[in-house]
Amino acid sequence: MRASMKAGIVGLASAGKSTLFQLLTGAAASAAAGRPEPRVGIARVPDTRVVALHWFERHVDRDTRIAVDPSLPPFSNKFRVVKLDLPLPSEDHPDPDRDLKRLRLEDVHYVIATGAVADRVLAAREDYPFEARFYERLRLLKRVFYVAKDAGDLNGPWVAVYKVF
Repeated sequence: MRASMKAGIVGLASAGKSTLFQLLTGAAASAAAGRPEPRVGIARVPDTRVVALHWFERHVDRDTRIAVDPSLPPFSNKFRVVKLDLPLPSEDHPDPDRDLKRLRLEDVHYVIATGAVADRVLAAREDYPFEARFYERLRLLKRVFYVAKDAGDLNGPWVAVYKVF
């Protein structure tokens, strides 16, 4: 599976849009002659979350029920996904799915957590006590996959896959 997204570069004249495009895609410069010229290029930006998604899709059976942090890219339709929500600190209702007993009852086999969410929650545990307990308990489960933040040439937060049962 290849994850992709479309993006545009917009800015004032002579602001460096073409230079940025060339740096990102490795494309050669072209003479724009003062008028906009549509160009398409591919910029490869490897991310820990995409690496984890690819690993997961190669190693986990179809129709497996999984729970995922909100910072992950969309999973294919081959999995039954429970999206873990993160309420604002001002909201007085935690996400009921951030409970391992409940996830087991819902037949969730794996939880995919990211540092983008877990580290923020654990750093602000006074604002997220329920969610902080979830991540502390999650760490006690068997971790079946992990990619570190700043691993090799990857961007993005750490990502871990935990086996619920």
